[in-house]
Amino acid sequence: MHLRAASKASPGRSYRVADGLTSPAFADDRYAMRGFWCRQLIERLIAAEHGGGGWGYAPTREPAGEPTAWASLALSAHAAAPEQSRRGLDFLVRVQRSDGGVPVVSIVDLPCWATGPALLAWKTADSNPAYSDPSR
Repeated sequence: MHLRAASKASPGRSYRVADGLTSPAFADDRYAMRGFWCRQLIERLIAAEHGGGGWGYAPTREPAGEPTAWASLALSAHAAAPEQSRRGLDFLVRVQRSDGGVPVVSIVDLPCWATGPALLAWKTADSNPAYSDPSR
């Protein structure tokens, strides 16, 4: 379902209702705002990294598989902070179990639902030339 903009500045312009866009001024700024918020969130991810790689469920918590996988995936997908992302990916390799699973936290073998996000993070990094590491 679409709404027609009722503005003289943009006659006949359509906006999707699902976007919640009813103001042409807001619609024009949505891409700029998305870029702004992405940069802000990337900076927060970089700041939250633990020394030696890895992210925890909270800034004061120990690094864990799931948040590390998601943070590394986000940084790789945005081609941001390759060193931090590599450290996170290396953390995932260090905690990976012999059967290939990635535990949620390094001191607990099961559950290992972090395996899926870890696979996505590794694949995304492998497909991005900025993150390729010829030594691996």
